[in-house]
Amino acid sequence: LQYHSGAAFTGATSPSGQPTIGNGKATPQGTSPGRTGAAGLAFAGHGAGDDDPKEQIGRLCHAVAVALYDHLKGETAPLVIASVEYEAAMYRHANTYPHLADGCVCGNPDGLSPSELHDAALALAEPMLHAAERKAIARYHELGGTDRATCDPRSIIDAARAGRVDQLFLARGASRFGRVESGPVAAKARSGDQDLVELAAVETLRHGGTVHALDPESVPDGGPISAIFRY
Repeated sequence: LQYHSGAAFTGATSPSGQPTIGNGKATPQGTSPGRTGAAGLAFAGHGAGDDDPKEQIGRLCHAVAVALYDHLKGETAPLVIASVEYEAAMYRHANTYPHLADGCVCGNPDGLSPSELHDAALALAEPMLHAAERKAIARYHELGGTDRATCDPRSIIDAARAGRVDQLFLARGASRFGRVESGPVAAKARSGDQDLVELAAVETLRHGGTVHALDPESVPDGGPISAIFRY
């Protein structure tokens, strides 16, 4: 399992064609030693005459689905499958995570570099990510004129530090500078100033909010930063 860049994706094949996941964590109690992985699960090998390989893969897909649901509980990032097609279909049947992306990065993911896997997964995740952005922007406009939506940098920074920012919109590359506690917010830094846009993003994420990095013309109300408050 890998989880970064706004999307979660998992690849699950081995040279034998059987799916694996893992990073070497301890095998869960009650399972046999085998190929271990990022979710801390193992797929134990079986001798000839044991279960049908399709049944083995089905059981592993169920175990992966349970582990990922627990690991990603409360997340909204798209989950992208990287696997051969028939295993992807089996995992999709077992999946319970509500943000599974359509399609898959098809083929053996072991043949892809991390950057190639990331690019392919991101292409599948982007429609879901953009849909979330559009929904959040629409919500901002619905709340316009209330005390829950603002483009005032100082108000946003104070709210982010207090854990009140639910959705933060910022222009890519934008910076605004000032003192953390109080005072004016300016486009140019002075001695002792901090990048308050960066601080707002860090504090929003730290308190479980969502940050949308947008083209400048897409930021609600046209400023470098705007936000929806939880309350």
